[in-house]
Amino acid sequence: MTRSRGLATGAPAAGVVLLATLLLGGCAAGGTGTVGDLGTPSSSAPSDPTDGSTGSSGTDLGNDAGHTEIPATYPRDDVPLIDDDAVFAVDLGTGWSIILPTDDRAGDLAQIDGLLTGKGFAQDFTSTTADGTFTQYSNETYTVQITGSDTTDFGEVVQYVVVLK
Repeated sequence: MTRSRGLATGAPAAGVVLLATLLLGGCAAGGTGTVGDLGTPSSSAPSDPTDGSTGSSGTDLGNDAGHTEIPATYPRDDVPLIDDDAVFAVDLGTGWSIILPTDDRAGDLAQIDGLLTGKGFAQDFTSTTADGTFTQYSNETYTVQITGSDTTDFGEVVQYVVVLK
């Protein structure tokens, strides 16, 4: 069953996914800070992500602006992608964030829905605003958040945020 609900605050769906990505990024960096010291990284996280070092997940956080290769650790068989031409892709240690360009956002979102439900994912909810569409799917192993939006940095995209349960 598909449940549709709008965001009560009117906040853009892309903001929700950005928050999820940032939260996952904090988990991957192994941050142990409290609300009072959110900027304090753990000793295992690099102090400067552009210094060419690797994060706690072993992901190269070097200064290449791309991060456009789908990580080898991405579970392609379990969470199929509609395309391999990412404009941004990163293994966060607790999941993955993959951003794919699109010329047909609605068509790509429909294709993703078919691929994920075909793999046994249930659609938990969906929300569409003027800023984009946000849909969450889940199964026993993963929660997958899909956002379709127009971004400042990459133009029209669909973004996968895949989280290990």
